[in-house]
Amino acid sequence: MKKHALLSLLLLCACALLPSAGVAADYASANEVNTRLLRVWASEEYGCSIDKDGDLIVKKKSEKLVVSVISKVHLIRVAGYFKRYDKLSISEMIRLANKFNNKKRVLRVSIDPDDGNIICDYYLIYDGGLNKANFLSVLDWVFGLKDSWENFVINVGKED
Repeated sequence: MKKHALLSLLLLCACALLPSAGVAADYASANEVNTRLLRVWASEEYGCSIDKDGDLIVKKKSEKLVVSVISKVHLIRVAGYFKRYDKLSISEMIRLANKFNNKKRVLRVSIDPDDGNIICDYYLIYDGGLNKANFLSVLDWVFGLKDSWENFVINVGKED
């Protein structure tokens, strides 16, 4: 009887240590990464929703990022879309985007040649899985790069 009670107590303790159903762990294998999981992780710090295309929309004040999971190749694309800087021509914006890309090397900035709007995107590989801290730091970093890009443009390509 004592063995049964001890075994029951150990089983109860082990179950208490397991994550509850519906609670996202801080790590996901490559096959577990999806927009629903990323939404749970990001919603602790940001406003989040999933759009009609299945992409995660992450909001911070008036800024937003679009997070797309490309599961076939284990990539997450984090993209920010911004209005053009009206004081410069589209060709000057393209020149600055190329200069910025050459100097920064991690984030890609592209300019729509028709309207001059800006797309900043970053691709995160998650072949070996993904942890929450890494994903959230990427979001923080991309939100911060918008300011870096804007300062770069305002200063016409001169470093801060």
